[in-house]
Amino acid sequence: MNDTITVIIPTYNKADFISQTIESVLQQTYKNFEIVIIDDCSSDNTEHVVQKYLSGKIRYFKHKTNWGPGETFNDGIKKARTEYITLIASDDILLPAHLELVINEFKKDKKIETVFSKLQVIDENNNYLNKIQEPPYIDKYKLLNTLFYIENRIPSPGIAFKKSLFNKTKMFNPNLILMHDYDLNIRCMMYGEIAVLPEPTVLYRRFSDNCNLSGDNNWYAYCHTAENNIILDNYLNLTYTDMIKTFPDLESCLEKDIKFKFIAETCKNEQKRLSEWAFEKLIEYLNTHPDFFCNNDLNFQYKDYIDLYKAHAEKNIIKLTHKQKLFKMMKDTAKMPFGVK
Repeated sequence: MNDTITVIIPTYNKADFISQTIESVLQQTYKNFEIVIIDDCSSDNTEHVVQKYLSGKIRYFKHKTNWGPGETFNDGIKKARTEYITLIASDDILLPAHLELVINEFKKDKKIETVFSKLQVIDENNNYLNKIQEPPYIDKYKLLNTLFYIENRIPSPGIAFKKSLFNKTKMFNPNLILMHDYDLNIRCMMYGEIAVLPEPTVLYRRFSDNCNLSGDNNWYAYCHTAENNIILDNYLNLTYTDMIKTFPDLESCLEKDIKFKFIAETCKNEQKRLSEWAFEKLIEYLNTHPDFFCNNDLNFQYKDYIDLYKAHAEKNIIKLTHKQKLFKMMKDTAKMPFGVK
């Protein structure tokens, strides 16, 4: 296999930072690389900034319209001429050993198709923020479990793939704004083996005004809710073996029962994002199994279905009552200085 690796740099209005990103690639200890820069219709002078770097080894493409981050990553992957690829945002920086360590992981085990990185967080002025971001485990089943219950805990900058992975699963979902990386992280682990780099190899830039797409903006919560169900749906495509390894509590389930059991148990989860997704999936399951209450080996009866709804409703009422009490306390506290009753 050709050992060349393609560094894909998607960019959108990052003219002030992209030179640092490109320079960090040029300073890699591993020199057998190409760079593909995909400009998603920037309105600043990004195109002018990158011109001095272009060569047979560094290619630049600019979209005529704004495609969004997912499709821009996909365009870079398609344009890569090598089996190995790694992704880095145009305001982040690769530390010198990144490519060398990525290639080492791929070479250690030919089954590895995705390599996750570790990040050192910096600000817009390149100051270190004394924060490391890294996957909490190296075991993919523990990671899949974590990503279900605690959401995405895998850093995306610096992630590397074998391009052939995308013969088994799709690339980034271009319709996801915030969770395109979360979605792909799950599918990478579902359809291939993974490795995690032994040390931080990426300087990940966090802006003090939260201007990253993943920053805490007002629209974030709305987008998060809309995309959550698409992400969680991936887990229903796990094989029986992978479902048991990801959720060991289901080990006693038969293959024909395991998805229903998984959904029903998730309906009881305290997290609203999980329980509401599960109720939707439970209804879908029962619609496609119309005789389920008459004939199932789990002894799940109609009354059990009602009990799930009752428990869910009671839990939400308790939370609402607690919020109402807090709101009243806040109102009373605000009135006290003014003697208002």
